[in-house]
Amino acid sequence: MLFRSGGPIVYRAGSAASAPMKPAAEFQFSRTERLRIDFPIRKTPTEQHARLLRRTGEMLESPPALTASTAGGAALLSSSVSLSFLAPGQYVFELFVKSGEDAERKLVAFSVR
Repeated sequence: MLFRSGGPIVYRAGSAASAPMKPAAEFQFSRTERLRIDFPIRKTPTEQHARLLRRTGEMLESPPALTASTAGGAALLSSSVSLSFLAPGQYVFELFVKSGEDAERKLVAFSVR
């Protein structure tokens, strides 16, 4: 297993860069918000990529950027996305990681209103 148990941690913030991130209790967002997802990982991946998908599975044009960091001694892969360019609807954030022979994919569904 490449990911730690417990799943990803989702945060929300206003569109201003100075707006603080707050844990998201529900995954329904406004177009004026930013979304951040932290994925706790066990091993440093040799390959990683993220995609934003429409409800139909169609990939959006620009893939979200990933950053590696540590928090409280745990390794994280994180992505922050401004939702202003998305039309109201349902979306999926997909993360694929690979380390050696191990590969895993995580999906996080959310909606924009």
